[in-house]
Amino acid sequence: MKKRFFYFITLLYCSISFAQVQPSIIGLWKTFDDHTHQPKAIIQIYTDNHLFYGKVLGGYPVNGIMPQETCPKCPAPFTDQPVTGMRILWNLHYNAANQDYEGGQILDPDAGKIYQAMLTPSANGQTLKARGYISIPLLGRTQIWYRLAHS
Repeated sequence: MKKRFFYFITLLYCSISFAQVQPSIIGLWKTFDDHTHQPKAIIQIYTDNHLFYGKVLGGYPVNGIMPQETCPKCPAPFTDQPVTGMRILWNLHYNAANQDYEGGQILDPDAGKIYQAMLTPSANGQTLKARGYISIPLLGRTQIWYRLAHS
């Protein structure tokens, strides 16, 4: 009996020791322009019914030019809608095996295109790799987003 209890406690301890806690992606994230590397937008990531979504809260001027106010290149239903408040991430779910968020889509308001999306938080939860791709993750690009303090 004592041997069984000892094995159970050892197994439980090992399970807890090796379990990794996934940083939450919920909160505010600062994005940067791919070309100038200057701050571009603030994105709020939130959850609804176990899925993750993101919307634009606002933008920064890049090289003195204010971000576009509407999205003329975007497909319906986003066409000519205000970028501020626009949902640009939707239907992502957490994949525990890969420790990322996937299965959803991301809208690039500058290009007016929708891509498959994958979000991978860093171990400390302060950065987020946001990858948009076509068909397979190999065919895409990644941006690094930075968590805003107090989010």
